[in-house]
Amino acid sequence: MSITHHTNSGAPSITGSWTRLIIRWSWPLLPCVLTLAAVATAAQLGGLPALLPALPLVLVAIVIAMSAALATDSDGPGPADLITGLRLGMAIGIGSAALFAAPKPALVTALLLIALATDAFDGWLARGSGTASSFGARFDLETDAVLLAAASLHAAAFAGALVLVAPLLRPAWVISCRFLPWLDQPLPPSRRRQTLCALPIFLLIFVPWPLGGSVWAAPVGLTAVLLLFVSFAIDVVHQWLRRAASSPA
Repeated sequence: MSITHHTNSGAPSITGSWTRLIIRWSWPLLPCVLTLAAVATAAQLGGLPALLPALPLVLVAIVIAMSAALATDSDGPGPADLITGLRLGMAIGIGSAALFAAPKPALVTALLLIALATDAFDGWLARGSGTASSFGARFDLETDAVLLAAASLHAAAFAGALVLVAPLLRPAWVISCRFLPWLDQPLPPSRRRQTLCALPIFLLIFVPWPLGGSVWAAPVGLTAVLLLFVSFAIDVVHQWLRRAASSPA
């Protein structure tokens, strides 16, 4: 997982007739999976108060995702994107419940862990089925950012508003890339980046439960933000040094 840039590695082939069938149906299935996951999650966590605000968020997510998929240079969606759509829908439902309802912390933690677990499965499916794509990589990247936002929103009630800085780092990166071309360059694969982006989500997931109400909630939440900030800072420095090295003397 990385919420700056996404990279793929090899995997055993799992192609077959069923894969081709799912590829054919991925276009209509993606909005359905996303909607059902968001509705089920929001309803389970917060009932009607969480469900109603989740619906417009789902509509926005579908419009953005399908617009990207329908672009002339798009190579998606594929089977793995259905798993990513499941994670995105769950993240929307969790975030809506955190904002507009009072979900049980233990249940939210469990659902966040399930959503996070799909991040490994969709990558494996994309590589194994030979359907890894630039659309899927970007879809996965932005979905991870939404999941981080959902975890942060729920953790904020237990660790303080400072944890809300975490989901702002990805938008800050994207906006900065618009004005700083040297920043908007592919980053090399990095285990450090994957670790420092995945670990904060794990920490934030456990802030409400079992750490909620303890003296550890705020320090753990702050640690998650600092780890993510360090990861982004390292990448910014890397891009700057690469720019400096490539600039004419």
